[in-house]
Amino acid sequence: MNGDIQNPATEDIRARHSTFSDALRRNLQSCGRKTSKLDVVAALQEFRDSLYPFTALWKEEWMPSLPLHVAKRSPKPVRFVAMPATVAAMAAHDFANLDTPPFDHQLAVENAAILDSRTVCIGDTIFAGFDVTLAPEILKPFNELIAETMASPVPLSWRCKLLIESGGLQAVRLKEQFARLIAFATPMTNPRIRDAISTLRELDGTGDTIVRLRNSFAIWARSNQQADLRRKLAIMQRTAEQWGNATASEVCLRPMFGDFAEESRDDSTDNLAVYET
Repeated sequence: MNGDIQNPATEDIRARHSTFSDALRRNLQSCGRKTSKLDVVAALQEFRDSLYPFTALWKEEWMPSLPLHVAKRSPKPVRFVAMPATVAAMAAHDFANLDTPPFDHQLAVENAAILDSRTVCIGDTIFAGFDVTLAPEILKPFNELIAETMASPVPLSWRCKLLIESGGLQAVRLKEQFARLIAFATPMTNPRIRDAISTLRELDGTGDTIVRLRNSFAIWARSNQQADLRRKLAIMQRTAEQWGNATASEVCLRPMFGDFAEESRDDSTDNLAVYET
């Protein structure tokens, strides 16, 4: 499809996304939070920086190739054509290489592998992460966590992800059923789980919305510094647990999920793409 042709469906999605983003920014600013809206180029540069954190100092030098209708609004449009890579393209039966390369091909350019249940290697960088399994009992400002990591005698390269999703009650429905079935196993814990879910059900729709929250942290180092990575990971985990008396676990069900920003549709690193950043 020609990039100059406006697709009504795409324009509607873009308008709704822009409206939602502006409303979210206003709500955050009303709470005293500083926010900024990234354009397409800046957002892709941040995505690439999450894959290759050691390139953060010169991340703005990398420019993506964008579709025509987006490139026209970019301050530094970049257009390039990929060379034919398949037999069909060489025989002039497939012209996909003349279109804008997919973003996953532009962003993920290094080999990747899952080393174990908590470690991922991308290029010459290894990542390890952990999840906060029990939220802080005492709510403390996020700046206090940053101050603690800055005061650490060991320099820490880390990032934190707070993923908020809808469908909070639907997410705990299965837990509620298990809590009822095995109430005899842990009589001190399961009743508290049932009471908490009942309280959430009463609050939902009465001015409050029940959501799902996942809090994950990631640490990275060079691929030849695995011992240093483990030491820094332990320090970061202890620091996060002391942030309001939280509980963390190094065992991530999906290592890519814990180390990056969105859950993959497949655990295979061969499918590492935009949704993994």
